[in-house]
Amino acid sequence: MRENKTDDATITQSDCSFALRLTEELNNAGTFEELIEVILSNISNALAAERSALFLLDRQKTSLSAFTNLPSTDRAFSSMRMPIEESLVTSVIRSGLPAVTRKENSHELADKRLGELLKISPHSSLCVPLWGEEGHFGAMCVFNKQAGDDFSERDISLLKTVAAPVSLALRLSRNRNELRKSVLEWEMLYEVGRAVGSSFDVQAVLSSVLDALHMVLRYDAAGIYLVRSDTLEIRAVTTKGYDPKIEEKVKLKVGEGLVGWAIKTGRGLIVPETHSDPRYYAVRSASNSEMVVPLTAGDSVIGAFNVESDNKNAYTEEHLELLTAFANQVGILIERTRLHDELEKRRWIEDELKIARQIQMSFLPSSCPVLPGFEVCGTNISYEEVGGDYYDFINIVKQQIGIAIADVSGKGIPASLIMASFRASLRAEIRNNYAIRTILAKTNALLFESVESGAFVTAFYGVLDTKNRVLTFSNAGHYPPILIRKNGTIELLSEGGPVLGVIPDATYEERPVGLSSGDLLVLYTDGVTEAMNVSSEQYGQERLERLLVSSIDMSASEVTQRIVDDVASFRGSAKQNDDLTLVVLKAR
Repeated sequence: MRENKTDDATITQSDCSFALRLTEELNNAGTFEELIEVILSNISNALAAERSALFLLDRQKTSLSAFTNLPSTDRAFSSMRMPIEESLVTSVIRSGLPAVTRKENSHELADKRLGELLKISPHSSLCVPLWGEEGHFGAMCVFNKQAGDDFSERDISLLKTVAAPVSLALRLSRNRNELRKSVLEWEMLYEVGRAVGSSFDVQAVLSSVLDALHMVLRYDAAGIYLVRSDTLEIRAVTTKGYDPKIEEKVKLKVGEGLVGWAIKTGRGLIVPETHSDPRYYAVRSASNSEMVVPLTAGDSVIGAFNVESDNKNAYTEEHLELLTAFANQVGILIERTRLHDELEKRRWIEDELKIARQIQMSFLPSSCPVLPGFEVCGTNISYEEVGGDYYDFINIVKQQIGIAIADVSGKGIPASLIMASFRASLRAEIRNNYAIRTILAKTNALLFESVESGAFVTAFYGVLDTKNRVLTFSNAGHYPPILIRKNGTIELLSEGGPVLGVIPDATYEERPVGLSSGDLLVLYTDGVTEAMNVSSEQYGQERLERLLVSSIDMSASEVTQRIVDDVASFRGSAKQNDDLTLVVLKAR
């Protein structure tokens, strides 16, 4: 293998046409699978290669997802997961440089896993890196010229040319997939939790758990197992994908098999290749990889949750976390069923809401950032255990920080799910370095596709340039933040566009505003101005503005606490009726 360091070969008119056509097809690909098919088929044809392949790093950079076209099968492409090892592909990703292997150096392509993927013996290859804002994340390769020749300088130049639009299309598709997957995982866990909280029919609920899990984690067989505390025997409670006749013959005790190991140690495990692990009991001959997590009730391990795949290296640490989340739900169900006590049922529901609140709180900043020339402070006081308000401080580049606040329609867990979707969308689009108006437009389109009709999000997003002391912002139907100038002048930041998630093709404008020493900016949700006292009188915007004018010489944290205290004092004995969220920015 050698790195190609020659100048690009001349690109023909035909090559330019191909690049333009490929870019258009990439843009029109609806799903990740369609995108992979478009890339593989076009690259093979354009370079007259016997095989084309994509290798993509996972988020943890611990393994590669590999895809290749296999013309002899009914499937558009095949895939497998490969560990990170020294190879042609990892060298290209690590160095960021194209690499070509010619026939006289074909021994450099002697890679068992590569042969398993391609189903051919590669004798020549060409690979170029794929890249994004976080560095190189994969490689695009072709193998074996159909005419038996080596890959030419023209081939190298063409593959390098199309690597840019391919990289962009894959990154955008990944972001969309991760957003949809995150929302789906939340929805599935919520549905499982709701089923657990409403039924004592263990078999029915556990069967639903396996069905829900399959929607977010693909498996070919799965089982939930319990251990008898007196005999230490392991029995299957619910399974899918196993032959009952073979399953009945396998009798395990704690410590035996992968399931028994997880129960004995209380630890989850991933087995990339089951047949090379001596602990594996071959209940399914087709299984090639497995993942097991323990089921717990309190401090005790009561069983295990197991999934198997016909593919090798099918599972990652991300999958282990997800299976653990489902296992936690199963453990809670079994414990509650054993107790079979209505009081315990109510306590479980309260605990689940607290867990959901903890998850939601993890999305909020843990501290206020330190900014040169500015003070900033934020707070969130939830009306229910789970709310739909959100604020964030997002580092962009040096001397620039994103400031966001949002309010989701509705309350409770449904609102928190939409909030999670909004947060994921916003952060994904910010990473693409779009203009603020574009970020909100793309976030709006994603929300429109993923939330139910009638649900929406109001939001304000701005980027503070601490060096030039300018805040550039756009307001998506949110309460206009209040800017109090040092001299007491009041300005409302309302420019932007409609609420998010209602109009699919909504557009947004952005506006810069300069900030001078002593200026005070307050972002807030309706939990402030719509707070009511026992007489059903609202706190109101005018009351808030008067309070801010009188607080102009205070620090950001002092202003935040003063607003919270004043709203509480105004409300008196009346209960809080909505989430209260604040972000206060003070220019020094």
